Amino acid sequence: MLVQQVVKLHRVLLQYSTITASGGGYGFGGDNLTGGGYGGTPGGGPGGSGGGGDYGAPGSPNPGEGGTGNVGGFDPPEGNPGGNGDCGPGPPAGPSSTYPAGGGGGATAAGGDGQPDGSAGGNGGAGAPNTILGPDTTYAGGGGGGVSRVLDTHPAPDPKKTAGAGGAGGGGSGSTGGPEPEADPATAGAANTGGGGGGGAAGNIPSPVKAGGNGGSGIVVVRVPGEYVLSGSPTPARTLSTHPGGDKIAKFTASGTLTINGA
Repeated sequence: MLVQQVVKLHRVLLQYSTITASGGGYGFGGDNLTGGGYGGTPGGGPGGSGGGGDYGAPGSPNPGEGGTGNVGGFDPPEGNPGGNGDCGPGPPAGPSSTYPAGGGGGATAAGGDGQPDGSAGGNGGAGAPNTILGPDTTYAGGGGGGVSRVLDTHPAPDPKKTAGAGGAGGGGSGSTGGPEPEADPATAGAANTGGGGGGGAAGNIPSPVKAGGNGGSGIVVVRVPGEYVLSGSPTPARTLSTHPGGDKIAKFTASGTLTINGA
């Protein structure tokens, strides 16, 4: 009797429940598009995981703060805050033209801070491992922070700095900024992981600004006991498979429909 009640409850939940996740926060300078937070001045934007903060004023003790995570208020939390930016050392300790940004937050860890010595952007926070498809796969890593060098008018440009690495789970790496062709571009988050894009950077004058990477596309996975039947209109964005343990799996990489029938 208890088993029958549980099965009926599962059917009700599958029919009527809505699962919601928040979009990731943008780093400083991002646009307020649907689903994501906006990078304030000069902090990162809030989101499922927060965007990395940009630099503060030269020599400022108050660099841009990373955006807050878990804006949906979920328990357990859906993400973590982004790291703080830093202006780097001002004269005479170092050039005030080096501006490392913080990394974006990941599903299981906050983004790293930009280095105070101006040498590197913050790394993206680590994502979350999951075995719903069978293999252990990590999703929703944060993007690494870029390093801007915007006021270098010396005869010889400053050495290239180190951009923040993307967090495990598809996070993209940041841009190093600086003159062409030595500047490393930011990379996009990995497809179907929900990983954050790497942060962009301003170059040495008159070098062009380096754009940030796009966030990785997401994924939806539905896994049910083997006695259920999964069906729906055929589409390349939806694949049906069977887990090694016998469960049925439907994987979506774009919008689609799925019908679940009980045994």
